[in-house]
Amino acid sequence: MSEDESNDGVGMKIHMSTDDYHIIVSWMEIPANFNAIYRKKSASELAYDEKKVTKLSAYGEMARHLHRHTRTKNFPLLTAHNMAQRWATYTKKFKATLHKSMVADGVSLSRRELKSGMSVQEKLEQLCPHFSRLKQLFADDILGAQEAASCRSDSTSPETFANADESEATRSGMQHEARAPDAESPSSVAENGREESSVELRTVSPARTKMTSAQKRRLGQLEQDDRRWQEEQAERERQRAHELALRNLDMAEKRAARRQELLLTLLAQGKSAREIETFFKLVEETTPTATLSSVTHDPHTANDAV
Repeated sequence: MSEDESNDGVGMKIHMSTDDYHIIVSWMEIPANFNAIYRKKSASELAYDEKKVTKLSAYGEMARHLHRHTRTKNFPLLTAHNMAQRWATYTKKFKATLHKSMVADGVSLSRRELKSGMSVQEKLEQLCPHFSRLKQLFADDILGAQEAASCRSDSTSPETFANADESEATRSGMQHEARAPDAESPSSVAENGREESSVELRTVSPARTKMTSAQKRRLGQLEQDDRRWQEEQAERERQRAHELALRNLDMAEKRAARRQELLLTLLAQGKSAREIETFFKLVEETTPTATLSSVTHDPHTANDAV
């Protein structure tokens, strides 16, 4: 039994955190890595070293990259086959969340979420970690599918990236034993001259193909939605800062009023300026708000303190 086969069961039981998804999305945002998985370039456009990288070995490189950067304790090194399955499941969740975001009443907020100020964009990020980044990553696929659907409404939908991932995971499972040495060997990318830094944790948007006017309009709408969400976040922060300032001002006004009331009480009792100064100094050295409040409502306590 190969090492890839023996680790299959272990890998599938490991829970991936939001930070782990951030790591693999950042890896996939590198154009060379994206092309290695999805083959967006034709054979004539691929560089010499890119032609030698199989999809399964690319998933193996993704697994090693995740293992190097994860903060999850005792996170094992996933096999290429496991990594392909994980990515297929992740993009399937993204596809379902994307569908909800595009249909009427697809995303609903509970009363508790509305009360806490959660936005629809935040809800989408909760349903699928790093949803907005995946939407940007697969923008060409999303726009292409919508364009095809609008032109051929009577035909079936083309295979999307999620379906391609799922079928790739199945194919890689069938060919797993034959390709195990390739997947478990040292990085094919490094062997063929690609720098190790090419798989470091960084964010690079994938290269885009020429878009139609409809695709440009849709992309502009997606970018406008992102800007609107950012503006809502900024406005919510300004509101919180304003409310905090009002609370602080209200507390200061109440404190000043209590101090004035206490001063009048002490003057009515015939206290001298020196006695009043001594009393206020004593009050400030203990608990200002509580002492001022209690003394204001009990003139005899003020008299005893002085």
